Amino acid sequence: MTTEPTGRTRSDLDSPEGRPRIVALCGSTRFWAELQEAVTRETAAGKITLAPGCNMKQPHLLWDDARKAEDLKARLDTLHRHKIDLADEVLIVAPGGYIGESTRSEIQYAQQLGRPIRYSIEAAPSDPDSAVLAEALALVRDLHQPEPCHLDHHGYCQEHGWTDTDCPHARAAQLLHRLDNAPSAG
Repeated sequence: MTTEPTGRTRSDLDSPEGRPRIVALCGSTRFWAELQEAVTRETAAGKITLAPGCNMKQPHLLWDDARKAEDLKARLDTLHRHKIDLADEVLIVAPGGYIGESTRSEIQYAQQLGRPIRYSIEAAPSDPDSAVLAEALALVRDLHQPEPCHLDHHGYCQEHGWTDTDCPHARAAQLLHRLDNAPSAG
């Protein structure tokens, strides 16, 4: 273990570059408090956090008319993609499992870059069962191997080592595709 100028030892540093890991937080700003809580938890865990910086769901002079709001939203979306570019990993904050259109787009972008994606899912106050379903969805996303199935002459998946005719990775891919392409609820 070597001591860095910051006083930390190299074994404490998580990234290949010898610095704390950078995590980009994504999620709907309708859950601003939950995003801020995630920033707090990730920072306390020793990670550098990159999160949305403007809550356009709250009134502000910078977006007080439709034209300003539309222009700013486009610039903020581009800025957030740059945050994902810088990140070592992405944390999706999705209370009750809610993932809107912008967050879905950010997930796809992070996947294209090969960024690891984690999900922070809390129960929606009105539906305690949604937390269980959302956690199951997050588990499916984490366990799913995106490589396509390669079937042998028996119809068994050689890529994932599945010796039944219905590889769970193919079923997970179909489920995730349906969920990621479902119409947004808001």
